[in-house]
Amino acid sequence: MPNSRYPWATCLFTCLCIAAYVGLHLDAGMHLFSAASAADGFPVIPIGVVLGAVVGSVILARQPHNRIGWLLSLGAAGGGVGYVTSAYAYRVLVDHEGGSASAGHLAAWISQFFGGSYGLTLMCAALLLVPDGRLLSRRWRPVMALLGASYLLWAGVLVVGVRPRQVQPDGSIRRDALVGDLLDLSTLVLVLAIVAAGVAVVLRLRRSTGVERQQMRWIMASGALLTAGLAVLLGYQLAGGPGEPWYVDLPLFLGYTSLPVSIGIAILRYRLYDIDVIINRAVVLGLLTAFVTVGYVATVVAIAATLGNRVLVPSWPSLVALVLVALAFQPLRQHVQRLADRLVYGRRAAPYEALGEFSRRLGHSPAPAELLPALAEAVARSVGAGHARVALDLPTTAGAPDIAGPAAAWPDAVERVPDAEFEVRDGDDTLGRIAVSMPAGRGLRRAERQLLERFAAQAALAFRNLRLDAELRTRVEHLGRQSAALAASRRRLVAARDGERRRIAGVIEREVLSHLRSIPAAVESLDAGDATAADQGLQRLETATGAALDALREVTQGLFPVALTRQGLVAALWSHHERRRHTGALTVAPALADRRFDAHTEAAAYFCGVALMEKSDAVNLSIVDGCLVLETTGAVADDQAIVDRVEAVGGHVRGGRVELPVSADQGADTDAQMAASRSVPNADLAT
Repeated sequence: MPNSRYPWATCLFTCLCIAAYVGLHLDAGMHLFSAASAADGFPVIPIGVVLGAVVGSVILARQPHNRIGWLLSLGAAGGGVGYVTSAYAYRVLVDHEGGSASAGHLAAWISQFFGGSYGLTLMCAALLLVPDGRLLSRRWRPVMALLGASYLLWAGVLVVGVRPRQVQPDGSIRRDALVGDLLDLSTLVLVLAIVAAGVAVVLRLRRSTGVERQQMRWIMASGALLTAGLAVLLGYQLAGGPGEPWYVDLPLFLGYTSLPVSIGIAILRYRLYDIDVIINRAVVLGLLTAFVTVGYVATVVAIAATLGNRVLVPSWPSLVALVLVALAFQPLRQHVQRLADRLVYGRRAAPYEALGEFSRRLGHSPAPAELLPALAEAVARSVGAGHARVALDLPTTAGAPDIAGPAAAWPDAVERVPDAEFEVRDGDDTLGRIAVSMPAGRGLRRAERQLLERFAAQAALAFRNLRLDAELRTRVEHLGRQSAALAASRRRLVAARDGERRRIAGVIEREVLSHLRSIPAAVESLDAGDATAADQGLQRLETATGAALDALREVTQGLFPVALTRQGLVAALWSHHERRRHTGALTVAPALADRRFDAHTEAAAYFCGVALMEKSDAVNLSIVDGCLVLETTGAVADDQAIVDRVEAVGGHVRGGRVELPVSADQGADTDAQMAASRSVPNADLAT
């Protein structure tokens, strides 16, 4: 963005002002590290000013509209102006070099606008806005207004009531009572605003969670130091102590200097241009150097104190001390490295240790239920991710429903949009995925991406085993469901067959046998000598036998009609439609007029067609893509009897559509006697 130049230009301007300040003092021959310079804040405050400019520019480079970044940059720039103008005023008014007295007084007067009141006002405003650039709530707006009022009062008094010649080289002002009271009032208002800002920081810390809480801890530490320094300074002044020693101002200076650094680390989420690596190495180097120095000196002193004057060769205690320290160095270095990682990375300590630990856990062949959660946790901790999800992909099996593979997430199972996703691959086969969601405002670095790629490579073999296990379980479950469905279908078919057998037996008992039971007795009772009576009796028996045959024909036509065996599916359906006098329409495609199919397909299609004609107003019979199709306006899938009969011949039911597969060689010349193996009515009974 074009605006990104301005923060860095402000940072450069601030650094030039501080350099000019130091140069003015050096050229005047002043000792920068004297008590007077320390009381004036050198070198702590100039360092804080430069750090504030740098941190503000870094924040604005990443977040150009961040209010806190602008406050830090403008505060640092004003501080630089204040320091260079005060140094110039001292150079002119005390050393009488570099300009006129009027210019010196004017510079001293300008420096009053950018002194402690200016810097503390902007720092306090930043405290009210951290870490997200918004106030804690609307109720804190009066505190922000109080800050602005305190500085406006200070600046207004300087403009109206203080002339440049009243400002002294040391920064003191020759003022009357009213001006002094107003300036003291401005300072009091500023102190109250600073206290309120400290309360706001404490409240925000108590209400924050997660990443924001970690941010507020950094800011709280610097805010506490700043508040303590202000309390020490005010307490010393109220006590009326003689002068103002440099060490009284030092806590306030340190708090002011540490605050922009803490704010920058908090806003940029701990990973400020790999500063964590620098701090890590600094901690390790400092602790090991201290150990070597102290250990070496202590060992030499201990040996010398123990042996005293009995040492024959003066150098050998040093040699012994060196050997002992060297032997203890390596074990200590490992512990110091872990300590430094913990201090710098926190719970993310040593990302590659997480990879090593995960590799060790893989070696113990954990159960599938334990591997995925362990991998998700290791991934999240190794890169400081806010959320990690590991999922195993299962291949689609023909005939089996699509089933999502097992997955695990850490620290919770809430679905989140991943910032980065890595495939776990074995050759050309994708076995699963590792997805991470980073905290707001922070992305993955290249080193972290490489680490996650190594995690994915390490997990490939384990994922392959998990997939085989999951595939086996899925197939077993699918076969179990199929077996259960087939068993249930068989039970329904057997029950339906038994029920139909009982129904037909009852119908035959009532409708057929009722005509035949009396025939044997009637035959025996015939009188062969009376031809007329015998002839009449035989006619009655013939009539009863005909009625029994008609009744039997009526019963057997509902089971397996002769027309289906002799003439085929279409003729049988039309015969049933006309015999039952259905009001619904039966539509048959012309291509099926003389076509025959195998006995199982024709039987299934006939009985499904009969059932559909009983349930719906219209039935359409056609052949589509190698399937015999029966379509109706009603739902078919809810009729379990139809579904079982269709699935028994390899067909499918979809809504109001029945599909029965037919082979290409099933044509019109199919032998009608293919169904002879079925139990069909005797032809004599159908004539």
